[in-house]
Amino acid sequence: MEQNKNRPNDTRKPAAYIVKAALDPEKLVAGSSVWCFSDIFEEFSEIPEEFHGGFGLLTHSGIPKPAYYAMKMLAELCDNRIVLDKDASDGEMGIAAFEDVDKMQILLFRQKMKNEVLPKEHIEVEVALERNPKEVFLERIDEEHCNPLQLWEEMGSPQELTNKQKEMLLGETALKMEGVSYEYTEHRLTLKAEMGVNDVWIYALFLIILYFFDRQKGDIQSVV
Repeated sequence: MEQNKNRPNDTRKPAAYIVKAALDPEKLVAGSSVWCFSDIFEEFSEIPEEFHGGFGLLTHSGIPKPAYYAMKMLAELCDNRIVLDKDASDGEMGIAAFEDVDKMQILLFRQKMKNEVLPKEHIEVEVALERNPKEVFLERIDEEHCNPLQLWEEMGSPQELTNKQKEMLLGETALKMEGVSYEYTEHRLTLKAEMGVNDVWIYALFLIILYFFDRQKGDIQSVV
């Protein structure tokens, strides 16, 4: 019998799988889709709990799950994928790199079909760069980031969200870009990460700072 609720659907497990599944067949597949966009879809009757392990990328109140943010990460990647080793994204620990004229992106994931509680893996990524980047930012999906299920449970697992609770879930668990520390010596940049099972991280290395003129403020603003 098909079950329309499965707790891992609300965790970051599908997020890591989506990323790996998108990277592996890139040269063979022109497009694909995820089933389905929202928990509003149900084949039998609607399940009232906000987080009940539904099919969707969003809960029925529109709260994005980790899988939604994985799709957002993929959509933000630069067009040019850098060629790495043949097996770079084949294992549990995977890496992919992308670039355009002003930035480089390093995508890391630790994908495992079982949501096992294992020690974090220490990862070091070394990138050859002619000059020190202007900015380095990180977006991540892990236990502390993009995890609305955890916050909802800390709220007491309310069946119906108040407006304040919804705003809190949307704001505190959104995908956010944060500055990170790094090492740069002899034209090599080193990034260090501690990744748990089914974490997804993406580093953005801004090589050039882009500016625009803000007419309201009357001065020049940076886009990053």
